[in-house]
Amino acid sequence: MLRLIWKNAWRSRRRTVLTVLSVAMSLFLLSTMMCYVSSGEIGLNRAGGSLRLVTRHATSLTFFLPESYGDRLRAVPHVTQVQGCVWFGGMVEGREDLFSSNIACDLESIDTMWDEYRFEPRAMEKLRGEMRGALVAKRLLNRMREEVGWEIGKTVTLTSPIFKMPLEFVLLGTIEGPDESILLFRRDYLEKARGQPGEVGYYWVRVDSAEHLSPVSEAIDRMFSNSEFETKTETEKAFLAGFMSMMGNVNQLVMNIGFAVVLTILMVAANTMGMTARERTTEHAVMRCLGFGRARIATLFLSESVLIALIGGVLGVGAATALYRPGRYDLMGMAPDFYMTPLTIAIGLGVALTVGFLAGVVPAVSASRRSIVDGLRRVD
Repeated sequence: MLRLIWKNAWRSRRRTVLTVLSVAMSLFLLSTMMCYVSSGEIGLNRAGGSLRLVTRHATSLTFFLPESYGDRLRAVPHVTQVQGCVWFGGMVEGREDLFSSNIACDLESIDTMWDEYRFEPRAMEKLRGEMRGALVAKRLLNRMREEVGWEIGKTVTLTSPIFKMPLEFVLLGTIEGPDESILLFRRDYLEKARGQPGEVGYYWVRVDSAEHLSPVSEAIDRMFSNSEFETKTETEKAFLAGFMSMMGNVNQLVMNIGFAVVLTILMVAANTMGMTARERTTEHAVMRCLGFGRARIATLFLSESVLIALIGGVLGVGAATALYRPGRYDLMGMAPDFYMTPLTIAIGLGVALTVGFLAGVVPAVSASRRSIVDGLRRVD
């Protein structure tokens, strides 16, 4: 039966090849979109195990907090470390496509607050001795080297659309960690350049254990309630999810496009199998005369539809798996997470099987139910 199914599938080679390519291209696109969604989920799940909280202005992330809040945060029970940060949002002049997470941080706690990052030897020592110094993610440095010629020791300029000003940075060393697009520099340098000292964009707060995350969060917001600068404190996972939501409901948009892609390949495959069924009306009648039962006819035809869709699925998902490997692409700082997970591969192949089944089930049932007389009456 397998040999017969295979030969039937390739009887019209041009039609089969075009159908397979349509399914493969569609599932490659679908896999790409699922990679984007899963990469964000991986990053959020990793942040879910963090002992860090984020304290920001209760109104919006765009409002600043007083620098004096840092000492008050350090006095909260179970708080072990506090770091003030400002999102600079600088870009290379004329190259808005070269995204990087450039953040101004309190110097004394950069390397200890972010213990999951590996700092190049003596990088922190160099940063303490250079006001304009910056530490850059190794993958970002490699990308910028190819695009605009960045090198360690070189002075580069980033222009911030937030502060409407450019800043020069001396690249002193590299960082390796979850965010492969990060660039860290000294907050006091940004303060001096702006001429507005004493303002912090948000605070990272590390606590001593996971069970104290919620009590410390509530204590911080209670401490600053009814003040001129009220705060909102949330876990790192909640903060990152909120930050990503500023770009809109991208996940929902991606899933809607994915649904449209699946619907399209379903219609393509259904049209192919419908044409195939009409061409084989007489052949099916002859097979019935030779002893093939209705169930056998339906099974043969449905298996052929599933086989064609599965071939396309293997090609499309396989190409995405080969192309999207861990750490290969830098997509909004998600380079280590933008890859085909086993679940994504399984979903892609599952979609291919489902499309093959749905595309072939109606023609298969119709072919099996057609009477022998009606089938033999038709002459192609």
